[in-house]
Amino acid sequence: MSKALVVVKLGGRPVLAKQTGENGLMIGTKQLKQGEYDIVIKHDKYIFPEVTYVLGNDQFPIVRIKGKSVSNNVNSANEGQS
Repeated sequence: MSKALVVVKLGGRPVLAKQTGENGLMIGTKQLKQGEYDIVIKHDKYIFPEVTYVLGNDQFPIVRIKGKSVSNNVNSANEGQS
């Protein structure tokens, strides 16, 4: 998904923030130290779950995170209301 803002946090503080490209990928070159990272993704038309990843001595993996359309959530929230 293009134009999503990806924020990687350590201890609640942002350590990396990038926007995804046209192909939906976000590639960071910053070396991250060991720790527990939260990945937060923001987009105007989709919502995403917050993901936590514990980074050891390895490299940060490729992570695929799926979002849900905001319009679907609005429609389901309005169902049953008259």
